[in-house]
Amino acid sequence: MRFISSTFTQEKSNRSVKWSVKEEEMLISSWLTISNDTVIGNAQTRRSFWGHVTDYFNTYRKTKIEREESQIKSRYYFLMSQVNEFNGYYNQTVFDRWSDNRIIETAQLILKNAYKNKEFPYMHIWEMVKDEPKWAAQIETQNASKKAKTGESRAFTSSSNRDAEEYILLWR
Repeated sequence: MRFISSTFTQEKSNRSVKWSVKEEEMLISSWLTISNDTVIGNAQTRRSFWGHVTDYFNTYRKTKIEREESQIKSRYYFLMSQVNEFNGYYNQTVFDRWSDNRIIETAQLILKNAYKNKEFPYMHIWEMVKDEPKWAAQIETQNASKKAKTGESRAFTSSSNRDAEEYILLWR
């Protein structure tokens, strides 16, 4: 007869527990808090950074499930891969005359078309990080790269409206 320790069973069961929306939000909140903490600063190793994120997450979580550092890192990197992809589509659709809602709807439509009509399930995460420098800077870079020098004046001008027209066609 084979016995499995309760510790092993507990660890094993924690690994298979699905992340809730509240847990994902707490994870991102933990990451943002530790990342933006001026006392801790950016002079910490990757290991100590993730240790701080894990401690913060487990201290302030609203669920009974305590997550291990490896689970937290793994979920964070998965979420960020999804959010970064959406943010890329969002950046492609940023036009001065469009409302934020229209930009978001267009980015969601592009993502939905790319993934066989699946909705983007991590909008709650993107909403939390969209104004952070890592994501907001991409918008500035994207807009700056769409400008080109023209004529002898060497002045900058926006790219043609062709890009906007292509996205508008998605709405028809």
